[in-house]
Amino acid sequence: MTEPVVNKVELHYEQRRRYRSIARRVLILLSAGVLVWSLTLLVPRAVRTARAMYYQKQCLKFSAPPNSVVFDSDQSQINSAATSVFATHSAEMSRSALIFDVVFLHQRSNGGGQRLVMVSTNSPVGLLPNLAYQLHTTVFEPTPLGSLHQIKQTPSSILLFRVESETHVKLFAGQPDPADASHFTIRFERDGVEGIIDGYLKSDDTVILEERSPTTQP
Repeated sequence: MTEPVVNKVELHYEQRRRYRSIARRVLILLSAGVLVWSLTLLVPRAVRTARAMYYQKQCLKFSAPPNSVVFDSDQSQINSAATSVFATHSAEMSRSALIFDVVFLHQRSNGGGQRLVMVSTNSPVGLLPNLAYQLHTTVFEPTPLGSLHQIKQTPSSILLFRVESETHVKLFAGQPDPADASHFTIRFERDGVEGIIDGYLKSDDTVILEERSPTTQP
């Protein structure tokens, strides 16, 4: 009885086909693993960037009714809408921010580019009995990926009130000037007397705050 003849060419071809099939499966598994790993890293980052860009836009376009009280010396901190929006953006960017009452938050321009201008109250400065509250300005440059790059931060010379005095001060939500991209106004009351603070974003990214004299009130 004769043994069957094994075709070596067919056997070699079958082995090569089996190896290619195994290699293909391994490659598919590796590709799937790399895809899952990439999605695990990229998707949360993309979501975070999208959220940061959204809240950056909210900061730049923020507006509040002119009669909204954002600071009252007779009350503890008022959690205004502007304060909440900026705090949320800071949290999205994992940036710690010590925020007091945000009085003005909006985009302004000094001819050199778009800027986000924030005016806020600050912790009392000075020593008793001259401990006093002042306004504080911060200028940010928006970036394409939603972050806000701080350019300049300066206290103003405007004295709101002294802690030991009985002066009652209210600040209302600051308003951008639609006719001047570098200008904004903040209305206030000091012991019931109304006043206006003018803010100007200068070419060197500083913000000048000036209290109008009664003779220049509109």
